[in-house]
Formats: sequence, C-alpha cells, structure tokens
Amino acid sequence: MENENKKVDYGKAVSELSQKSSVETFKPKVGSVFVDILEEPVETQFKAMDGKETPQIKLRVNVAGKNLVWYVSKGITFRSLYGQLMALGKGENGLAGKKVQLLVKSSKNKEGKDTNDYTIVEAVKYLPTVEEAV
Repeated sequence: MENENKKVDYGKAVSELSQKSSVETFKPKVGSVFVDILEEPVETQFKAMDGKETPQIKLRVNVAGKNLVWYVSKGITFRSLYGQLMALGKGENGLAGKKVQLLVKSSKNKEGKDTNDYTIVEAVKYLPTVEEAV
C-alpha cells in the first residue's frame, strides 16, 4: 500500500522513453537522395533498452518534400557518415541551409552481414587524402 502514493520521477521517466516520437525519421535506403539540411545538428544520446548509450547527432532535414529527423551515430573516421558531415560543416562554415546528395550502397561485412556505406558527394573535397591522414 505504501507505493500507492509514490510520486512520479519525471526525469527518470523521460530518460526511459524510447527515442521514437510522432516525428518521422529519415532512414536512407540504397541509392541516391538529395537532403536539405534545415538546422545545425545537435548532440544527443541514443539509449538502448539495455541502458547502453550511443553518442549521436540529430539533424532536421527535408527529403522529397517531407520534414524528417535524421539521427547519425558519431563515427571515428572521416569516411563515416558522421565524419563526412563534420568535414562538410567545417569546410562550409555550417550545415544549415545546405543541400547534399547522399549516395548509399550496400555490401557485406566480414561476418557476411549487410551493411550500408554512405558518401556525401559535397563532402568529398573536404576529406583528407590518404597521405594527409597518415
């Protein structure tokens, strides 16, 4: 009976909620798509059901006339989608207002699992060459 009057911990409740919301998310599919970036990215965390947190960025974008939210996990290389977005943002003094062409191709990783590879055409000129990266 003691728990009947327990107050809600709003902070805990919010942190336990799934990232899903009424806002549709952008999930790139294999092929080529143009993406209008509407605002500068913001840092956020994806919290999995097991409590593990993954750092990511959140961008508001427009794809084919639909306003969507795009979550991109923080990568550790320039070739990652995150790395390309950061190189483009640095080279162009920000991402808001930019229109980019995103190329998505599918391949198999070492374990034979499907994985997607991303290329932002406009970011390529800002990525370091092999010689610069070494």
